[in-house]
Amino acid sequence: MATVPKSKLESLPQMQVGVSERGNIRMKKLAAPRCPIQSNPEKKNYTGDIWPETMSCQQETKNYPGWWDLCANRGHDPYFTSTRKVIKEELTDENGIVTGVQKRVVTTKKLNINQVPIGTRFASGRGETISKGLKGRKELSEFGFKPLCEYRNCELDVKVKSKYGDFCTDRHARLIGADVEGIMLHNDVGEKNKQLRKEVDIEFEGSVVIQSPPALS
Repeated sequence: MATVPKSKLESLPQMQVGVSERGNIRMKKLAAPRCPIQSNPEKKNYTGDIWPETMSCQQETKNYPGWWDLCANRGHDPYFTSTRKVIKEELTDENGIVTGVQKRVVTTKKLNINQVPIGTRFASGRGETISKGLKGRKELSEFGFKPLCEYRNCELDVKVKSKYGDFCTDRHARLIGADVEGIMLHNDVGEKNKQLRKEVDIEFEGSVVIQSPPALS
């Protein structure tokens, strides 16, 4: 796959669902392969294929590493999910009177994204390597998109590059820094000034900046 220049990378839809300051875990977002064939008519994305005559590439290979290349060679586009939507459009004459209705099919493609925990507490720090090698996950930039914040459940563009990872804000970087440094966070809701126990050094744009701990209220 050809490498896309960083200057031409596009932003993915910006999302934050289930982001919590108590869940300060570094998780990298990667593109994930999923064979689009669905032969079970009870499933949401049923494609009309009949089981067991037609199986998804994952089922056929029993998820053996490399199945995603077989899937792509068959033209299945495993890293994107396609959604078809029927749009109704009114037909009018020169007087604005509705003379009929026509239907148009619009197909949209969405990159499949999984988040992988990064850190020695998860798979001895080999989570990203295992995810790429055994599950076929790839960098978002390989598909022309900018990397996303590495804070758990946060899918905003990266704005801050720190020694603890790449994040959308300095706050997320320092919260992950607290996890890496083993700094205990206060979660007592009855405590007005919830702060980190000590300052966390953040390397920002080539220099180390020491800042006051963020309040967790």
